[in-house]
Amino acid sequence: MTAENLTSMLEQMRQETEKGHLKWNIELQTTEYKPQADKPVVEADDRKWVVDEIYTDYHCIFHNTEFAMITYENVETSGSEVRSTNLVYLPPMAIRCFQMDQLAPYAVQTTRALIQTIHLLWQTILNTRKQNPVQIEINANEAS
Repeated sequence: MTAENLTSMLEQMRQETEKGHLKWNIELQTTEYKPQADKPVVEADDRKWVVDEIYTDYHCIFHNTEFAMITYENVETSGSEVRSTNLVYLPPMAIRCFQMDQLAPYAVQTTRALIQTIHLLWQTILNTRKQNPVQIEINANEAS
């Protein structure tokens, strides 16, 4: 699937979520809440960057078809500066893992519009969960 097609489909999903028509099951793994001393550090651009990783598995039934998407965000922080890398995967339903080497064959070329649409969908999912917790199931775990 192209980034443009996925962007369009995710925007439709976002709108259907706002209307209360989609039920989401989200699995999330993050290193965000680990102690700073336990996080990996990389050196780049003559600076040290602390690394956080966030995997999010989105699952719903859209137009009577199962939809699954896994996103990966690598967030690097150095002082007040933050930079990130975003990857998007559309694996088959049988592959529900958070390992980049296994997800790599299912990568979708990312665009700025796709990443922005995923972010808007995420915000919509969170806002919808506040209003209707039954519609959105989120399971969050600390990544190792």
